[in-house]
Amino acid sequence: MATIAPKILKKNKYNNDTWRVVYRLTHKRVSRYIKTRRFVTERDVINEDDISVDYIVDFLATDLRKYRKAIDEIEDIELLSVDDVLKELTGDK
Repeated sequence: MATIAPKILKKNKYNNDTWRVVYRLTHKRVSRYIKTRRFVTERDVINEDDISVDYIVDFLATDLRKYRKAIDEIEDIELLSVDDVLKELTGDK
């Protein structure tokens, strides 16, 4: 089963001390990332790469629900690769 969670990539810190929030899609122990328009500062980061619950509730909850619902609706997801699941979620051809 595929999972999706908001994360930051510590190595991608911008000069203004912020990170872009990404959604980490994991399926069959392989991960891919979906960029968001959101940025976080050090105070919104917990456990090295996790996003604080308050930030998720305030800004990311709607997107997370949408992606999780879409994952649930993919038929025969176990037959797909993580790249196939990513294409299904993002609509990339």
